[in-house]
Amino acid sequence: MPSRIVLLDEYTISKIAAGEVVERPASIAKELVENSLDAAARRITVAVEEGGRKRIVVEDDGCGMSQEDAVLALQRHATSKIRCAEDLEHITTLGFRGEALPSVAAVSRLRLTARECDADQGTEVLAEGGEIVEVKPVGCPVGTRVDVAALFFNTPARLKFLKSVTTEMNHLYETVTRMVLPHPRVALRLLHNEREVLLLPGTGALMDALAVLYGPANVQHLLPLNLEVSFARISGYVSSPALTRSTRAQQSLFVNGRLIRSATLSRAISEAYAGLVPTDRHPIACVLIDIDPSLYDPNVHPTKIEVRFTREWEVANLLREAIRQPLVAAGHTAESRLYQVPLERPAVLPTPAPAQATSAPLPSPQPVPAAPAGPERAAPPEAPPERFSLSSLEEAEILGQVEKTYIAARVPEGLLLVDQHAAHERVIYERLAEALDRQGQVERQGLLVPIPVTLGAQEAHALEQSLEVVGRLGLQLERFGPNAFLVRAVPRFLRAGEVEQLVTDLTADLVADKGSPDWRKRLDSLLVLVTCHSAVRSGQDLSPDEMRGLLSDLAHTREPMVCPHGRPTLILISNRRLAHLFRRSER
Repeated sequence: MPSRIVLLDEYTISKIAAGEVVERPASIAKELVENSLDAAARRITVAVEEGGRKRIVVEDDGCGMSQEDAVLALQRHATSKIRCAEDLEHITTLGFRGEALPSVAAVSRLRLTARECDADQGTEVLAEGGEIVEVKPVGCPVGTRVDVAALFFNTPARLKFLKSVTTEMNHLYETVTRMVLPHPRVALRLLHNEREVLLLPGTGALMDALAVLYGPANVQHLLPLNLEVSFARISGYVSSPALTRSTRAQQSLFVNGRLIRSATLSRAISEAYAGLVPTDRHPIACVLIDIDPSLYDPNVHPTKIEVRFTREWEVANLLREAIRQPLVAAGHTAESRLYQVPLERPAVLPTPAPAQATSAPLPSPQPVPAAPAGPERAAPPEAPPERFSLSSLEEAEILGQVEKTYIAARVPEGLLLVDQHAAHERVIYERLAEALDRQGQVERQGLLVPIPVTLGAQEAHALEQSLEVVGRLGLQLERFGPNAFLVRAVPRFLRAGEVEQLVTDLTADLVADKGSPDWRKRLDSLLVLVTCHSAVRSGQDLSPDEMRGLLSDLAHTREPMVCPHGRPTLILISNRRLAHLFRRSER
């Protein structure tokens, strides 16, 4: 019988390797920029067409290559970074596996041009589908230029999984800009469809690069990191608690200049801010960790985005301490808050059948300055449901506020506690969603004086690509400089003082690309952000009439038991449960 185990041919092997390395255009840009950085380049230009789907060109002024090296560079496992297996224990370069260029060439039409500084002429190598088709001498500047066209032309099944041009460009932008942060001496120019979208100056100061990426106003809130022990050193910047984002998209971790992803280290950043920022907000962070190469392994993932530390928890503890020190020095207390957990939990109300929505308008909240919000406590586990009638909400007797966050009311079934922010979110969300369905856009109100908002370069690019969809949410914006916009109109219910934070959170969501490719679902995701910034805040005083009106409006929503984020809006402690808690039922 013929053997069931066979050796794969080289063509199939190359396609498998390409699948591990080349996921999308951003993967190609990452590998090529890594090579440029390892070649000691001081200037790197990345030119992209159609988000990288059509073409990616990376050009640098590094050390270049000879003709022999240029040809060898397109062979699998050919590398200038290591010589033997022992070198893997002391990796000091970004690339070393020798798979990047061959893998890119296997799924594209690639043109490699390079010249060394002491050479009279350069070399051009053409490859198609992994096969070298031409090698010739050419005149070219010192350095290397890699032109990648027709990505996935020979693997159409991979091509159809690419996302929209905007999505692919956002991924590529984020990948490239993050990679050069540990190398502030490198000037980076990024072009999309021949238009410059980013220019990092290469001054040698990390703060100058961060000012371009995050905006000059935001870097004023950055605190420097500087902590060194025997086996590692941590530097970089983190933001004060006054500057946070709705996602971790602006948190970057580097180990020996390599961009990495680590759940343990990301958790250490969050723990350093425990008690200082709400649990759904995240500080900006650019953390550079320099460590003995023998204490970590960058070879555990094909794209080298994940690493393995031999002393991971020591590194995490060191990172927490490195962040805690500047926070304390700036007057912030970085100590975790302790919460008491009751022995018995009140019941979470069951979701009733949908109620008829009311057409009565909700009065716009008074513009009251929002108090700093503390971290949210975890929702209690559901207990056996209590019987509850929505009509009780309209008939509730208001008792007052608890910590200016919860409305306490008496209903026939017992004691009702309502999260005022979550409840108002539900009311506003349903009214804005109804307007969006009916009119195609949220009702807006013009501003007498436009409000300028300055963003980071990536945020500005993402927002400009989405001005139409953002306009349907009630925000009217127009360009006002390289990375600035003027806000001329806002959603009807938006709270005073929330404009800049809303725009920042919307752009963070666009950059993170969390939404669905279905634009209706994407609109709904962004609408939740608008709702959050329009609702009354925790810590805001409400009059008895305002509390009574909020409960009445909540009773007429379709989903009154949860806010748009899925958190409970109200909790009932029944008369029976109260009697049990006070042990009156034992008599």
